[in-house]
This record gives sequence, C-alpha cells and structure tokens, in this order.
Amino acid sequence: MKIKKNISLIVGIAVPLLMILFIAGVIYIPGIFIKPKYDFLYSSCANYYCSRQFVVENDRLVQQEVDYPEHYTSERGEAKLFFHDVAQNQSREIFFEEAQQYTLDSSYRSPDEFEITTGKKGGLLFFQGTDYSTRYIKGRNVSRKLNLILKSPDYYGFRFIGWVID
Repeated sequence: MKIKKNISLIVGIAVPLLMILFIAGVIYIPGIFIKPKYDFLYSSCANYYCSRQFVVENDRLVQQEVDYPEHYTSERGEAKLFFHDVAQNQSREIFFEEAQQYTLDSSYRSPDEFEITTGKKGGLLFFQGTDYSTRYIKGRNVSRKLNLILKSPDYYGFRFIGWVID
C-alpha cells in the first residue's frame, strides 16, 4: 500500500540513480576491454649527467656516448635499459645486446594509439604540478598507471626510447 502512495518519490530517486549507473557503465565498461598491445623500451639514469644515451636509428637501438664540457664536474650516471611488458605491467632490466634484437618505433604514439604520460600532483584549481615519478599509459579513453623501475624520481629518471614492434 505504501509503495503505491510513494511511487512518484521512488521514481524520482530511481531515475537519477539509474542514469548515473548508465553513464558510469558507458564510460568505464569499454575500458575493461581496451588494452595496449605494444611493449616499450625506456632508460633510466640516477641524474641528468648520464655517460651514455640510447636512440633509435633505422628501427634499431643505438648507444651514444655523451661528452659534457669539462666545467660539468658532476658525477656521471649510468643509464640502464628496461623492457616494459604492458600486458603484465612489469618492467625488467635488459642488456643492450638483447635490446638491439627488437625492431623499434620511436614515435610519440604507439601503432595502437597509446602514449606515455606523466602524473599530476594535487593542487588548488589550476595550480597542479607534474609528478615525474608516476607515469601512465594513456589512449583511446583509457589510462593505466605503469609500474616502472626508475633510478631517479625526477624528470631525468625516465626516458622513453621506443615501442617494440616485433
């Protein structure tokens, strides 16, 4: 009996709740099925002055020694190479010889339209900073936090090299 009396109240509460659930489903359910396909290589160094860097030339990894002017007296760091498996969301250190076996694409976006982005630090309104110790793989309305091995949590601790095409 009371349900018939309060049907307009029940409908008035149920309709907005169902709309919220519907919109949340439309936004989040497709993300469950969209996954990045391409693994990637990156390097990490403990400081800005790394003794070598890695670049992609003709779809292969090349190692370049870096010569700094003599007045740069800071200690040189050693850049380490890492392979990130996007399906497992895990990184592992690899040797240069192993990394040379991969065909690489150094484009900003992967062939399946994903990219690596930095995180954001909290702030008031428009005054948010960048969190360089947190990276995300983002694309096609999906964003996932990456579990990376970083030698330094600052801007120079991560250097994207290329997407593994093999």
